[in-house]
Amino acid sequence: MDTSTSPNSTRRDGVDAFPVTLADGNQWGLALPSPRLRPEVIETVDRLGRPSTSIRLISESGYPREIRRFIDELRSACDLGEPDQQFLAFFQLATALIRRAHDIDLKQAANLLEIGVNELPAFVDLVLSVVSGDCSIKPEVSRKEASNG
Repeated sequence: MDTSTSPNSTRRDGVDAFPVTLADGNQWGLALPSPRLRPEVIETVDRLGRPSTSIRLISESGYPREIRRFIDELRSACDLGEPDQQFLAFFQLATALIRRAHDIDLKQAANLLEIGVNELPAFVDLVLSVVSGDCSIKPEVSRKEASNG
């Protein structure tokens, strides 16, 4: 990994993130769900009984389409029950969350996710709590602290 790359120098403005200590020992951010706006077309009938089409604005909390696709792929992999597919889908999601919060390439993000097998369950719980918007795990708890404690 490029040693000049740091969490602070690559942090994207306007993206809320949950801090977590990754493989290089630094605190990086995993992108949190954010307010999203999307238009929705609605078919109605006006006062005179004529069909009418309008648009209303939907406000929700979530992720951009690319990250939602990784979340869906993880759900599908979990439904299939194939561990290799589950691990691949999980790490694709985790790298996407890092890259949403930081301006780094895929290789850099993947290198940050090197993890011991014993650390994996706590890290999976952390990432899934970030995705669900339920970050009940304290930000100061790193992967190592979570697996040792």
